[in-house]
Amino acid sequence: MRSSKEFVAHVKDLLEEVPRVRVRAMFGGHGVFRDGLMFALVSDDQLYFRADGARGEALRLKGSAQFQPDMRGRKMSMPYYRAPDVALDDPDLACSLAKESFADALSTDQTKPKSKRKHKPAL
Repeated sequence: MRSSKEFVAHVKDLLEEVPRVRVRAMFGGHGVFRDGLMFALVSDDQLYFRADGARGEALRLKGSAQFQPDMRGRKMSMPYYRAPDVALDDPDLACSLAKESFADALSTDQTKPKSKRKHKPAL
Protein backbone atom coordinates (compact mmCIF):
# COMPACT_ATOMS: atom_id res chain seq x y z
CA MET A 1 0.00 0.00 0.00
CA ARG A 2 3.00 2.28 0.19
CA SER A 3 3.47 5.02 -2.38
CA SER A 4 6.61 6.89 -3.30
CA LYS A 5 7.09 10.44 -2.06
CA GLU A 6 7.44 11.49 -5.71
CA PHE A 7 4.04 10.08 -6.68
CA VAL A 8 2.32 11.68 -3.68
CA ALA A 9 3.94 15.02 -4.59
CA HIS A 10 2.70 14.57 -8.17
CA VAL A 11 -0.87 14.02 -6.93
CA LYS A 12 -0.63 17.19 -4.82
CA ASP A 13 0.56 19.12 -7.88
CA LEU A 14 -2.23 17.65 -10.05
CA LEU A 15 -4.91 18.74 -7.61
CA GLU A 16 -3.50 22.12 -6.58
CA GLU A 17 -6.37 23.97 -8.31
CA VAL A 18 -8.97 22.23 -6.13
CA PRO A 19 -9.57 24.40 -3.06
CA ARG A 20 -8.57 23.23 0.42
CA VAL A 21 -7.14 19.84 -0.62
CA ARG A 22 -4.90 18.11 1.90
CA VAL A 23 -3.04 14.82 1.48
CA ARG A 24 -2.07 12.92 4.59
CA ALA A 25 -0.52 9.56 5.33
CA MET A 26 -2.79 6.86 6.71
CA PHE A 27 -2.68 3.06 6.91
CA GLY A 28 0.39 2.80 4.68
CA GLY A 29 -1.21 4.87 1.92
CA HIS A 30 -2.45 8.44 1.72
CA GLY A 31 -5.91 9.95 2.01
CA VAL A 32 -6.87 12.96 -0.10
CA PHE A 33 -9.19 15.29 1.81
CA ARG A 34 -11.14 18.47 1.22
CA ASP A 35 -12.70 20.21 4.21
CA GLY A 36 -11.88 17.15 6.30
CA LEU A 37 -13.75 14.74 4.02
CA MET A 38 -11.83 12.02 2.17
CA PHE A 39 -12.66 11.86 -1.54
CA ALA A 40 -9.61 10.10 -2.98
CA LEU A 41 -6.73 7.92 -1.92
CA VAL A 42 -3.24 7.01 -3.02
CA SER A 43 -1.97 3.44 -2.70
CA ASP A 44 0.89 1.65 -4.46
CA ASP A 45 1.58 4.70 -6.67
CA GLN A 46 -2.01 4.68 -7.92
CA LEU A 47 -4.61 7.42 -7.50
CA TYR A 48 -8.17 6.33 -6.74
CA PHE A 49 -11.21 8.62 -6.76
CA ARG A 50 -14.42 7.99 -4.85
CA ALA A 51 -17.28 7.15 -7.19
CA ASP A 52 -20.69 6.11 -5.95
CA GLY A 53 -23.58 4.50 -7.80
CA ALA A 54 -23.78 5.12 -11.53
CA ARG A 55 -20.48 7.00 -11.66
CA GLY A 56 -18.66 4.07 -10.08
CA GLU A 57 -20.32 1.63 -12.46
CA ALA A 58 -19.39 3.82 -15.46
CA LEU A 59 -15.75 3.89 -14.37
CA ARG A 60 -15.77 0.14 -13.86
CA LEU A 61 -17.20 -0.43 -17.34
CA LYS A 62 -14.43 1.77 -18.76
CA GLY A 63 -11.89 -0.56 -17.21
CA SER A 64 -11.08 1.30 -14.01
CA ALA A 65 -10.06 -1.07 -11.23
CA GLN A 66 -11.88 -0.78 -7.93
CA PHE A 67 -9.72 -0.33 -4.83
CA GLN A 68 -9.81 -3.64 -2.98
CA PRO A 69 -7.37 -3.80 -0.09
CA ASP A 70 -6.56 -7.10 1.55
CA MET A 71 -7.98 -7.07 5.07
CA ARG A 72 -6.86 -10.09 7.07
CA GLY A 73 -6.77 -12.34 4.04
CA ARG A 74 -10.02 -11.08 2.50
CA LYS A 75 -10.47 -8.58 -0.32
CA MET A 76 -12.59 -5.65 0.79
CA SER A 77 -14.33 -3.54 -1.87
CA MET A 78 -14.35 0.19 -1.34
CA PRO A 79 -16.08 2.87 -3.48
CA TYR A 80 -12.80 4.14 -4.95
CA TYR A 81 -11.75 3.59 -8.57
CA ARG A 82 -8.35 3.99 -10.21
CA ALA A 83 -7.93 7.27 -12.05
CA PRO A 84 -7.54 6.90 -15.81
CA ASP A 85 -3.87 7.07 -16.83
CA VAL A 86 -4.56 10.15 -18.94
CA ALA A 87 -5.73 12.02 -15.81
CA LEU A 88 -2.27 11.64 -14.27
CA ASP A 89 -0.89 13.87 -17.03
CA ASP A 90 -3.85 16.26 -17.28
CA PRO A 91 -4.42 18.53 -14.26
CA ASP A 92 -7.73 19.82 -15.68
CA LEU A 93 -9.13 16.29 -15.99
CA ALA A 94 -7.73 15.28 -12.59
CA CYS A 95 -9.31 18.34 -10.94
CA SER A 96 -12.64 17.65 -12.65
CA LEU A 97 -12.60 14.06 -11.39
CA ALA A 98 -11.63 15.31 -7.93
CA LYS A 99 -14.59 17.71 -7.80
CA GLU A 100 -17.01 14.96 -8.89
CA SER A 101 -15.53 12.62 -6.28
CA PHE A 102 -15.83 15.22 -3.56
CA ALA A 103 -19.50 15.70 -4.52
CA ASP A 104 -20.05 11.93 -4.18
CA ALA A 105 -18.30 11.85 -0.80
CA LEU A 106 -20.25 14.88 0.42
CA SER A 107 -23.55 13.41 -0.72
CA THR A 108 -22.86 10.16 1.11
CA ASP A 109 -21.69 12.01 4.22
CA GLN A 110 -24.84 14.13 4.35
CA THR A 111 -27.02 11.04 4.53
CA LYS A 112 -25.29 10.03 7.78
CA PRO A 113 -26.68 11.17 11.11
CA LYS A 114 -24.94 14.33 12.34
CA SER A 115 -23.27 12.41 15.17
CA LYS A 116 -21.47 10.12 12.66
CA ARG A 117 -20.10 12.88 10.40
CA LYS A 118 -16.35 13.26 10.60
CA HIS A 119 -15.95 16.68 9.05
CA LYS A 120 -17.34 20.15 9.37
CA PRO A 121 -18.72 21.56 6.11
CA ALA A 122 -17.07 24.73 4.87
CA LEU A 123 -19.15 27.86 5.18
